[in-house]
Amino acid sequence: MKRYHWLVIPLALLFVLGISPAPAAPQPPARAYFDVNLGLADKLETRLMLINTTFDQLSAQGLAPQFVVGFRGPASFFVTTGDGYVASADLAAKRKIRQWLRIFTNKGIGLEQCLIAAAMLGINNDDFLTDLTLVDNGYATMVLYQNRGFARIPMD
Repeated sequence: MKRYHWLVIPLALLFVLGISPAPAAPQPPARAYFDVNLGLADKLETRLMLINTTFDQLSAQGLAPQFVVGFRGPASFFVTTGDGYVASADLAAKRKIRQWLRIFTNKGIGLEQCLIAAAMLGINNDDFLTDLTLVDNGYATMVLYQNRGFARIPMD
């Protein structure tokens, strides 16, 4: 017991003075790129709800999520202006999807549209919602985000 006597006094001083060990290292940002290419209205709406839930849960844990949602393939039809490009039966879902995009924009979630997909699907670039950033090549964009530490999360 006497061998450790020299250790007790410094530890007691640390406790009394309120000096604690170094704070924990800051959490790395939670970066994710959501690759959305699903063209089924109800499933697309569900995927967007899941992205929102994930953002909120990470925020509640004290993290600062950095999300980007990239649209390509048939999902592109649902991020256009007006009532065109989708069947009349999907118009209500298209409006709900627009609401999700407004929520995402307000949270700082990036929204992107692949122009390769737009060209292949015959969608005019001017027909996309203004909240979206139009990117020449969604695949190249995914690679660049992954190089910057974003996890690619397929949403198909």
